[in-house]
Amino acid sequence: MNELLNLARSKSHIMDITIEQYGNQSLKEYVKQFKPYLGRPLQSADDFLIFSKEYNKALLGEEVACELNKVLRFPLLNTANHHGVDYFPPSVQGNLLFWQTLKENGIKTKYLPICSFGIVSLSNSSYARGITSYANCRRLFRIPIFPKSIENKMVRYVPAFTEEQIKRTIFRLEKEFYNVAASKDIKRALEQYYLDPHVLEQEYYGDQAVLINQMLSRDMYPEGDIPQIVYMEMEQIINRLLLKDLKNENSVIYRILYDKRILNEIRRQSKEDSCFMSTMFFWGKDSAGRRYGLDFCEDGFMRGTPLSGEAVELSASADDLSELIEQERIVPSGYTMAVLLSFARGYTWLGGYFQGDYLSEWQRGTAAAFAKTGEYGRWAEHILQYDCTGYISGPVFAMSRTDDGLVAPAGPLEIIRNGGINLAAFNRMLNATVKDSHMMGLYSSYPDLVPNAERVNGWSCRIGQNLLCSYTDYCISKYFTQGEEEGIDEKNYRNYFIGNSYRQRTNRLQNGF
Repeated sequence: MNELLNLARSKSHIMDITIEQYGNQSLKEYVKQFKPYLGRPLQSADDFLIFSKEYNKALLGEEVACELNKVLRFPLLNTANHHGVDYFPPSVQGNLLFWQTLKENGIKTKYLPICSFGIVSLSNSSYARGITSYANCRRLFRIPIFPKSIENKMVRYVPAFTEEQIKRTIFRLEKEFYNVAASKDIKRALEQYYLDPHVLEQEYYGDQAVLINQMLSRDMYPEGDIPQIVYMEMEQIINRLLLKDLKNENSVIYRILYDKRILNEIRRQSKEDSCFMSTMFFWGKDSAGRRYGLDFCEDGFMRGTPLSGEAVELSASADDLSELIEQERIVPSGYTMAVLLSFARGYTWLGGYFQGDYLSEWQRGTAAAFAKTGEYGRWAEHILQYDCTGYISGPVFAMSRTDDGLVAPAGPLEIIRNGGINLAAFNRMLNATVKDSHMMGLYSSYPDLVPNAERVNGWSCRIGQNLLCSYTDYCISKYFTQGEEEGIDEKNYRNYFIGNSYRQRTNRLQNGF
């Protein structure tokens, strides 16, 4: 088990350092280190609060939007999550660690805002294309809702799924999928959340995902002593900030883009540092909603090549850039978002396996570019005040028993099936050490971090067996329940689920229906 953890650690510097420094600390102690910079930011964050409230009000109503804004005034954000309906245990459970972090900072809330990003494709690691079930250790079940033909489309630009699509998915599920625990979970989710009339009224999948994620959190924490989780699709807010800042020559992003001394220094660094890469400021969006790299050139143009193969050249003047953003022909990169929301408006970010590495490089590079020009020395010093190493999405503390008799991290479906989590259970789980929480998270983090060619044969069963030996105290439910519901006694439970016919019927689910 240590061998598998060490291989995962070798792929994530921030995970490795965290386990080395805090491995023996409890999660409750670990999150106490996360503190925002409370000094005055270079730019006021009032506009961010206004735009966030308008976005949340449109989807969730005035009351929820006001409650969220109370939390968003505290300059600490969870920025680890890809957008979509979230079934990924590290991010789902990391949301609760973020809540614990806010509590340690004296912030109380009924609704917990989570920043999620929709410029990733439907086929990203958290599988926005459909539903993921962790009901079996030997196989990660992925049930697609959207067709494979659009898996490279950015989540931000995926049209809403329809009632007909969901009903077709339910039909295929009932006809072709024979895992009792997973199929019950997934069918319930499709019928209760995806067919909700308010969900089906939305125009884009991103808005549907916000509503479904909130309903999932409501059912994951049914006693009401844990806040409801609210995902915010950040591009809808960031674009408005960017349009405003492009009209302000004193904004941080304007100076970066249009002071050639700073731009050229950052371009120089981007050629030397893999954390910057060539897509520094913006992605292009092609007609199919897929992103492609754009180089922001010093001659005032952006150049790139979509998958169609035809080279694209776009004017990068402030006025033309604003028009391209309004037309959604370009979208801001992660770096641009960090400039707008962190370096300029003062928000400290908490992220996942990689964010602490690339965000720290962006911070150092941006500060160094400003420091090379005398009049921006104060800005450089200010940007270096932020802690950009915060890592919160990766540790796992809630497990569930799988239908093959082993143990795996619990995602929303498993948490709901086992009756949910209340505050007392969560507080007990926070006693897990940082190292143990990464052991428990291996079932998710190992395939997410380690390329297929480097994985140990039989890694999933090996992890599940080791988790069964050591971490059943963190299971939400320690007993089989689905087998009893189906009239299957515990003695024959495993044979029922992992027989040859079961394997044959579910092989197709390795890549979806």
